[in-house]
Amino acid sequence: MAIGAGGIRPCSIAFGADQFYKPENPGNEGVLQTFFNWYYASVGVSIMVDVIIIVYIQDHKGWKLGFGIVVLLMLLSTVLFVLGSQYYVKVKPNKSLFIGFVQVLVVAWKNNELVFPPTDAIHACRYMYHHHSDSKLVAPTNNLRFLDKACIIRNPDEENLKPDGSTRKPWSLCTVDQVEHLKALMRVIPIWSTGIMVSVIVGQNSFFILQAKTMNKHITSSFRFPAGSFMVFTILTYTIWCKRAIKHGISKLVHAVVDTSAFWLVPQHCLIGVAEAFNFIAQIKFYYTQFPKSMASIAVAQLERLLETWLEV
Repeated sequence: MAIGAGGIRPCSIAFGADQFYKPENPGNEGVLQTFFNWYYASVGVSIMVDVIIIVYIQDHKGWKLGFGIVVLLMLLSTVLFVLGSQYYVKVKPNKSLFIGFVQVLVVAWKNNELVFPPTDAIHACRYMYHHHSDSKLVAPTNNLRFLDKACIIRNPDEENLKPDGSTRKPWSLCTVDQVEHLKALMRVIPIWSTGIMVSVIVGQNSFFILQAKTMNKHITSSFRFPAGSFMVFTILTYTIWCKRAIKHGISKLVHAVVDTSAFWLVPQHCLIGVAEAFNFIAQIKFYYTQFPKSMASIAVAQLERLLETWLEV
């Protein structure tokens, strides 16, 4: 399952976008945005069908029938994919990006003693930085400049450059594109890291199922809501929330006001209040009892300052 998910999830959306990607079309960006919207909408619908219908069948009719239906659906999707294969736009794979990243790091380290070319001579930079003949990037950007040394041409006669501008020594000279690709990755790593805790929380689906199994799930005396189907409320919430935001123009107007009552925010404020009560009070007691008496006032004062800051916010 892990291998299958790794092969499908990262590639399906990119493969679908390749079918609609036409840079010469002035409305290409809007077409791609529509595709992404419909893609995630279809994923949301499929997950809701899964956690409601398939889980209900597995819970009431048995796991054999539930898994059998899933296998048949996967077989049907595979057959349809193969039948349409001849009509698909297939972008040829390029060399591994990860190898290119390593090459940039290695070459930048090798060229550590080089001096940067002058930035005010744009025309001269075209010949000082290595780039493909058809590349739009002829000089690297100014941020993360320590990587720029990977694409500095030492001596054109010694670099063994091919007619198309590529080099025969990829571990001695990189292109501006390679450097900028690595820079782009390094710039987004901090943003990725901030999503770790959110992903940890969202990924606790099995824990939520175990919680629901120990509770009363009856809607009526004869109908019991499956424990595995409670995930549907998460999907419905963010789907309805996003559709309402689009309807009221939030995606285009930052200061737009919707007709949703602000008192829907009360539950989250109540949860925050409970969380802070457990957090600050417990910390104050912990530090007061653990620190020496000569330091207890310092620890409590620091926590009081954090609490005061939080109350001001």
